Amino acid sequence: MRNKPLLYPYGFEKKSRIVRLKQLMTLKKHFKRINVRVTSNNVFCTLIDVLRNKTLTLGYAGKYSVKTSKKTLKFSSKVILESFYGEIKKKLRGQQIIINIIAPKKLRKKIFWFFVNKLRKENKIIRKCIFNIQPQKAFNGCRVAKQKRKKRKGLRIFN
Repeated sequence: MRNKPLLYPYGFEKKSRIVRLKQLMTLKKHFKRINVRVTSNNVFCTLIDVLRNKTLTLGYAGKYSVKTSKKTLKFSSKVILESFYGEIKKKLRGQQIIINIIAPKKLRKKIFWFFVNKLRKENKIIRKCIFNIQPQKAFNGCRVAKQKRKKRKGLRIFN
């Protein structure tokens, strides 16, 4: 049987995901949490030891000297995640992991598959992972797309 990750909220209701996370928190086993939060022009990654409630590692674009903007965030997020994962992979051995992802839809999928592939290849601890994926609105505040000017609408044939 293949090692498959536990996907939350995909396939489960929100209540069951919250109950599952609370059950995991009440266990006295030692586990860690990875938080990945994508803002409009930066990616913040944190590794937290939940038992001691202590931040072990913090990663962001400035720390890894990666220039980001709204346009280049899609490409630079992978570089940031790669360097963050390089820092923390020794600390994850034999641990249960909760991965919180807060990002827009397109980046959410990239971040999810990045962690699935890395954990499957290198540590083989994908069975011990829980993904807590939270949606985020688009950076433009979900406003309506701009209307094109009449001149830019394209070729017109005279009436």
